[in-house]
Amino acid sequence: MKFIMLSHERSGSHLLGDYIATLSDVARIDEVCNPATVSPIESPRSFHRFKYEWLVSERDAALMASYSQQCAFVSRYFDFLHNQSGRRKIVVDIKYGHVHNFEWVWNPPFRRPLLFHVAQTDGIGILHLFRHNVLEAAVSAHLAVARQVWHSWEPGAATIAADKQKINVSTVIQHALLLREQNQWIATNWVGGAKYLPITYEDLVASLSAPANENCLSKISDFLKVAPKESFVPKSTKLARPLPEAVANYDELCLACERAGLADFLSR
Repeated sequence: MKFIMLSHERSGSHLLGDYIATLSDVARIDEVCNPATVSPIESPRSFHRFKYEWLVSERDAALMASYSQQCAFVSRYFDFLHNQSGRRKIVVDIKYGHVHNFEWVWNPPFRRPLLFHVAQTDGIGILHLFRHNVLEAAVSAHLAVARQVWHSWEPGAATIAADKQKINVSTVIQHALLLREQNQWIATNWVGGAKYLPITYEDLVASLSAPANENCLSKISDFLKVAPKESFVPKSTKLARPLPEAVANYDELCLACERAGLADFLSR
């Protein structure tokens, strides 16, 4: 069985990935479209490596590609990952920003991406992880880029607790609005008839302190059709702090959120 873990940046994908990695006979495959995570030079799992080798071996299809050929190529890639994993089930980490890699040469804006079509026709489940508080996600992404620290195990993570940064409010607001629209568009327009489970970052974090049979981790296990873990301790820890403690120009951010209709996402 094959599954996609579809998520955006700063959504808790490493936390969810930590949990999935503990499940029996399930292979969690990291961001295959991200060359910085899965190297095309070193790893055959890299989407870009697989595509390169396909283009070399199927030159006619590459030069005169069709939608059906692209669908067959994407199906073949997921079959390859499944076979290469040696496990009965795989969960492949794909970010919003990587969905375009699976496209054919023609894809008008807002048309359902080919990846969702293949997921539906091939029975690939979509585990959709997103952050309900899009403002916190946007601020977290902005700060990560500014600090060049994305995860709790990276150098410099320990100093973040005492660090307050001024942000580009306009950029953050635009990012939050776009992220909110993307979350809604995927769930209502693109999933279609594919097997689908939406999970929010907020529910995922709350699960760490909830009874095992009353949290979203059990829902995830059911979706993957595996036995849930009785106890789970994540390897990664949360870096983000409440917005007033992390953002130096928080008052400016509040004013901009009021104007943009994002005030409900502000820290109270």
